Amino acid sequence: MAMLFFALLLLFADPAAPAPFSLSTSPRRVFKENDGRDGHGKTESFVFRVVVRAAQEGAAEARMAVLELRSAQRVMKSLRLSGDAIAAIREKPGKLSADADAAYQFRLAFVEPVAESIDNVLVTLETDRGTASLEVPVVNYQQKTRLVFPLRGDFLVVTGHVGAPDGHQERSQQFAYDVVALGPHLELLKGDGTKNDDFVGFGKDVIAPAPGTIVYARDDVADNPASGNQDFEKLLALPDPPWGVGGNCVVIDHGNGEWSFLAHMKRGSVKVKKGDRVKAGDVIGQLGNSGATTGPHLHYHLMDGPRLLLSDGLPSRFENTSQPMPKPGVYCEAR
Repeated sequence: MAMLFFALLLLFADPAAPAPFSLSTSPRRVFKENDGRDGHGKTESFVFRVVVRAAQEGAAEARMAVLELRSAQRVMKSLRLSGDAIAAIREKPGKLSADADAAYQFRLAFVEPVAESIDNVLVTLETDRGTASLEVPVVNYQQKTRLVFPLRGDFLVVTGHVGAPDGHQERSQQFAYDVVALGPHLELLKGDGTKNDDFVGFGKDVIAPAPGTIVYARDDVADNPASGNQDFEKLLALPDPPWGVGGNCVVIDHGNGEWSFLAHMKRGSVKVKKGDRVKAGDVIGQLGNSGATTGPHLHYHLMDGPRLLLSDGLPSRFENTSQPMPKPGVYCEAR
């Protein structure tokens, strides 16, 4: 009787019925980055989100996750997250993100010894509807574009990558830099900081970091007061969302699967338009305070596509800086 019942279940099962849930990552490709100022530190970091898509609403509530950090399939470390631990880091993807249709996601961050050569993470998630596993390759990115820093002279990275405290979190910005320009004595201000013009870098030339074609440019977003603006709803209501968050911004296609994004430039300063060709070092605008900012600065990141929020961020190295991969809080010079 039991065998007959099981056979009937197979006979009447819907072969096209979707699996209860599936796993993926944000970003799609996970890159690790050396933590040393010179790129030769003893540890390396990588960060990604496990994205859970469920066939039915509420059908994949997490009970436990097991994480195996591997090197050439050898397990170097194993971690277990309880359902409560996952609930504490659980997030709903943004409505404009590439994962807007997901049930939820949770962020995982690692700092591991370089000597262990971690090259993949096996994620096994147990839910109320079953268990699924996902093998996540973790690799060093081989940059294709030779980049110069988009500001000349002394500068300071104030907000860095996703692995750093308060670093950029959104997938296309995972390896982004928020940069302030400094004066000849490494000063940030030439006044009391109540006006944009009090900042040494305000109006400083922003240059193309490499040759390419302009695929997006805008110059219509007003500069904020020196105190900045984090009213995302207001910025998203501007024409052509979500680009208003970047203020006056430019995207350069380098023609090799890499795109540069430069944001928050001064209104009226952007000198390029869609379709223009630029060379490395060409002035494309001036450092400003437009978009989602807390003060005058330049935002820069490299990504694998032309669309903010939908592309993945890429690690970037510069050929003319005192640190090839500048770290937050450390003074640097672009020669």
